[in-house]
Amino acid sequence: VLLCAGRFDGLRSPSERITLLRPFAAAADAAARLGVRDALLCVPTADQQPYALARWRPELPAAAAIATCVLPEEPGEAELQQAAAAARALPAEAAIVLDFVGHGASVTRRMRELAPGRVVVDVGGEALAAVEGLLAGELRACS
Repeated sequence: VLLCAGRFDGLRSPSERITLLRPFAAAADAAARLGVRDALLCVPTADQQPYALARWRPELPAAAAIATCVLPEEPGEAELQQAAAAARALPAEAAIVLDFVGHGASVTRRMRELAPGRVVVDVGGEALAAVEGLLAGELRACS
């Protein structure tokens, strides 16, 4: 079962045969591995900004610079440029976190182009990698 970008800390699978894939947990692990200390959190709607802050604040150092911006699931070039500009307002090492699932890989790729040298953590991409890993494991078990 693939969950959305929320935390779902208390949710447990009713069966060991059902795997719960938590995109946020996968992305938080990736951010930790990459040494993310400051971040611009991109969310698809303004309503999700406080929830993104609440999810990510405990994952980053106490003194972390954290900002949010709205980046729709299917952003145009102007919206991508605005997000990149928002990232430039943060410390040079601040990562860009695409804190949602459902956008195409082209969004992640374009953010990397617009913000060279910055880490881009893609919650949806981390979820996709987890699904691919799970499926690969299932295929190995069946062969």
